[in-house]
Amino acid sequence: ITKEQYAVLCGYIQHSFKKDSNNHIITVPHDSRYYNGNFYDANGSYSLFKSCNTWVNIGLKKSDISTCLWTPFDWPLLNVYK
Repeated sequence: ITKEQYAVLCGYIQHSFKKDSNNHIITVPHDSRYYNGNFYDANGSYSLFKSCNTWVNIGLKKSDISTCLWTPFDWPLLNVYK
């Protein structure tokens, strides 16, 4: 991808995070079974029709990177890059 596409994609990701009054990304506490993984509060919501796959697809579209029409599952998007 180009530097411009990368910048747009990074901006899309950054705008997805909810931030506190000091402009810090808000982390969500969780139990230790996820080891060093983190969870973050986000703008927007998820549903059957707007999943994590949809979120990725939208970010790629905004960045003018190849995508698919709809991504209810991961395989349609992954097949674009086989």
